[in-house]
Amino acid sequence: MHDVIRDMSLWIACKCEEEKWRFFVQAGYQLTRLPEVRNWGSIHRMSLMWNKIENLVEALDCPDLQTLFLNENQLKVINNDFFQFMYGLKVLGLSDNRCIVELPVGISKLLSLECLDLSNTRIRQLPIELKALEKLKCMNLESLGHHIRIPRQLISAFLKLQVLRMKSCYYSLGQEVEDNSECLVDELKCLNHLNVLTVTITINKGEDGVGRRRQNAKSTEPHSNLSVCKRTLLPKPSHCNDRGMFKIDGHNMTNPRSKPEAFECINERKLSQVAELVETLSLFAKLESLCLQWLPELKSIYWDTLPSRV
Repeated sequence: MHDVIRDMSLWIACKCEEEKWRFFVQAGYQLTRLPEVRNWGSIHRMSLMWNKIENLVEALDCPDLQTLFLNENQLKVINNDFFQFMYGLKVLGLSDNRCIVELPVGISKLLSLECLDLSNTRIRQLPIELKALEKLKCMNLESLGHHIRIPRQLISAFLKLQVLRMKSCYYSLGQEVEDNSECLVDELKCLNHLNVLTVTITINKGEDGVGRRRQNAKSTEPHSNLSVCKRTLLPKPSHCNDRGMFKIDGHNMTNPRSKPEAFECINERKLSQVAELVETLSLFAKLESLCLQWLPELKSIYWDTLPSRV
């Protein structure tokens, strides 16, 4: 064999071996514990999805790990120190672990984390320490099995958040909060980079059985944050109020299969008290996709024509 060909073959073999250990995939292997790996430190992306792992106790020395998929396991316990040496982790998938009820405080050590998927789990509370995740761009809290407590000012702390998924997430922002939906709206106003939002919003019935706005609603100034949101999913009778964020006038939809009464979303009559602002509002300027579900008697959603791309 020619020396050049030989050297090239050896170089390719070495590169292939190196790349082999950068990607570690053992999805669907029926694992009940973490596998034994010769060199954790060389792994950049790891998938252990579709296994039966229950406990994550030992801290893994994976300083170069960027992606970790643990979706669809049987996780019950994640030790606080498990993420201690994952300095570069950007994507963490924990979805569809229906036995886990507590998120370890140690997850706050993942200072490089950009995407966190907790959908379809049984987590009961988000640690306030998650505020440390300043680089977070995508968070999925959809289909949580129980009411989850989200500390006040936590959502609004993720200033770089671009995608927030909270469909079928029944949340509480604290016992002292009278209206969780309104409080969430106030926090969403801080998310200037939000492009995708799915959220389930519910209200209590008034004396006549119809949900009402709160009389002590704060400022009527329009908020431009929603104008940058490109895709919105509102799976219960809800809409954007005159302040540019979400508000509901309709039937109590605690049961998503119940038929809501006819209602009309934002209209000029409701904006009569702030008529001087109507001409300047452009709430859906960049909206590309809007999905409203379970609203068989919906009449209108906006006083003006929506963008042609919607």
